[in-house]
Order: sequence, then C-alpha cells, then structure tokens
Amino acid sequence: MQIVICLSLGVLVLVIFLSDKGVLAGLQEDNDANLQEQYASAHAMLSPSSSIREYRRALKLLEATAQSGKGRASADALADLAHVYLFGSSDKKIVTTQQPSRAFLLANQSSHLGSPKGMHILSFLYRHGFGVSRDLDKALLLEKQAAEQHNYLPSMMAYAFHLRFRQNDCEAALRIYRKCIS
Repeated sequence: MQIVICLSLGVLVLVIFLSDKGVLAGLQEDNDANLQEQYASAHAMLSPSSSIREYRRALKLLEATAQSGKGRASADALADLAHVYLFGSSDKKIVTTQQPSRAFLLANQSSHLGSPKGMHILSFLYRHGFGVSRDLDKALLLEKQAAEQHNYLPSMMAYAFHLRFRQNDCEAALRIYRKCIS
C-alpha cells in the first residue's frame, strides 16, 4: 500500500493507492457485507406489522441497495421492490396502486443479476401476463432455472407442480419434492 499526500488548491488531499489485491478484496468484501446488512434490515421492515415510517424507510433502503448494482443484495432488493409494485401496499398508504409494468422491469433486472427471487417473480409475471404478454414457456424456463441452479424453494415447488400436473412426470416431481424437504 502506498500513501501519497497532495496539496491541491490549498486543500490537503490524501490519496491512497491500494495496489495490494488482498486489500482491494477486503474492501470489496466489507462493501458487500454492508450492502447485505442494509438489504436484510430493509427486508425485515417490509413486514405487515411495520409502521408506515418503518415501511417508508425500508423502501428507501431497498432503492439505495438496488441502485448500487452490486452483488446479490442489489438483485434481491430489486426483487423485493418488484414484489411491492406487483401487489401494491395500499394498507401502508405508500404505493396505493399496483404497478405491474414497473414490477416487470424491476424483476427483469433482478433476474438478470442472478436473483432466484427475481426469477420467481418474473416467472409469475409471465405466467399470468401482468406487466408483460403472457408467455408460459418463459415462465417455466425461469422457474426451472431458479429451482435447479439456485435451489430456491418457492420455484422448486412451482416447478415440481408443473412437472406433476402439466407434464405428468411424477418421478421428476417427486425428486424435487424430496429435495425440498431435505
């Protein structure tokens, strides 16, 4: 690590060059941990028992985490925001109407960042045609991806249901159900 002190226009500026990859990795891990902590705090405040003040704070934290564009916390924050805009929150007098088009955009971003929660919400939107044209093939593909690649329980259950009742593949559905309870 090198520390260089510069004097610029009468203001002391401290510039730190971090050439050590270990230091950079440590800073990145700290930042990821902070974002994850911020996301967890915001997610907990989305509870129906939260006050309006807590709910507003949760939305602001989720938006800040989502805008960071970094890591799983950002992707999951986008998914939570998609959920809020999909179902609305009129009881909290904040998001008074459902906004499926906005929910679609947020879930799509979340899915592209690798969030299984985002994939699950996006699948729901495609399956029911909320905010997007109905496309059962895309819905199934997203459920399968979230179930198989991420072991996301809600997607695993939905995919197993599809296998059992839409494709009549009892054995494949049973394997997934067993994986869900293990």
